[in-house]
Amino acid sequence: MAGANSEKPSGLSTRGAVLAGVGIVITMGLAIFYVAAGVPFLKMRKIVHENPGPGFAHLEPEEEREIIDRLGGEEEALRRLALYLRLPDWIAGKKENVPWLVARCGQSAETVFVEQIGRQQNWERIGPTPFVQKAAAVLVRTLDHRNAAVRKEAAEGLAWIGPPARTAVPALVKALKDTNAGMRKSALGALACIGPAASAAVPALVEALRDAYPDVREAAVDALGRIGPAAKETLPLLIQMLDDPDAEIRWVVTYTLPEIAPEAEETVPALVKALGDADATVRGGAAIALGEVGASAKETVPALIKMLGDEDPEIRRCAAYGLGGIGPATVEVMPALIRALGDTDFSVRSCTALRLGEIGPEAKEAVPALEALLEDSYDFVRADAAWALRQIDPNNPRIRPRRRPRSRKPTRRRAP
Repeated sequence: MAGANSEKPSGLSTRGAVLAGVGIVITMGLAIFYVAAGVPFLKMRKIVHENPGPGFAHLEPEEEREIIDRLGGEEEALRRLALYLRLPDWIAGKKENVPWLVARCGQSAETVFVEQIGRQQNWERIGPTPFVQKAAAVLVRTLDHRNAAVRKEAAEGLAWIGPPARTAVPALVKALKDTNAGMRKSALGALACIGPAASAAVPALVEALRDAYPDVREAAVDALGRIGPAAKETLPLLIQMLDDPDAEIRWVVTYTLPEIAPEAEETVPALVKALGDADATVRGGAAIALGEVGASAKETVPALIKMLGDEDPEIRRCAAYGLGGIGPATVEVMPALIRALGDTDFSVRSCTALRLGEIGPEAKEAVPALEALLEDSYDFVRADAAWALRQIDPNNPRIRPRRRPRSRKPTRRRAP
């Protein structure tokens, strides 16, 4: 009995020793990992956080070289920065500063540009001209890559750069002949983001309007709209596309017409036709577009007032937006907008209040209805009403100074 009792502590001691040994090994492993990976990461994280992107514009070449050397030289710095971009934001913050470091890693930066630039929204804060030119040049070369997915990422990267990538327009026009439809769509998206500076692409965009793939045609319409008045020559063709069998395309056309030719005599009749479209989203888009045209679309007021009675609150909101853009061009507009302030849907009330505020002092007859909205059950409706009242009468005793609320203009995104 005594012998049995004497062996038990020995077994416990052995297991304790094993557990202690395992603990030591784990501790040593963690220490080695910290030294091998944690310390370099924290060092790099400190460099990224301490050197904001715009700050690099003022560094001397020697200072830039010193920073890269602190990261282990061009190759090692690029490897670390590529890993840094892949880490979650809560671990690796300030990613918007990374492009400035990547751009100073020589020709080896091409891999990171291709893999990351199309995925990081922060690349739109791209910085000074030399950096933009370098990034765009790398991406333009990559537009000829044998892998369609890589070509597509390069085009998306140019889209994030936006107007400063205007030198890429010829290459993007060439990419519109790509055999991959997804690549053609991405190239059109990049031209759209470059905007008016891509006006040389208009002839190629006209050809893209005849593409066999609806997504490509839609992207071409959007690109023409973003280019603006320089694409006015395409107005007749775009009006014809209001008969396209794809409702998504017809909807985008409604937005595009006032962007390229708001004062053209053909624009309003085309949008009036779209008000009768079978697709509700197209009708809403036409109402919004008429608001963008402004007072010259006053002939459409009766149709828009009728849309305020639609059973779909999104259509009513679009109608209120359109009427607010036309303004008090006819005597019917203000009474209709005042009635819309009492709509059962909060988004309609909010949009109407903002549009009345944009009209300004001419909307003074709406003051009582707007004051009633100061008691609305939705806080942002109350805020929008207060902002509108301040625009109409800054001395109104019922309001306090506030900044302008966030715009609630109906977006380009179609309802699901």
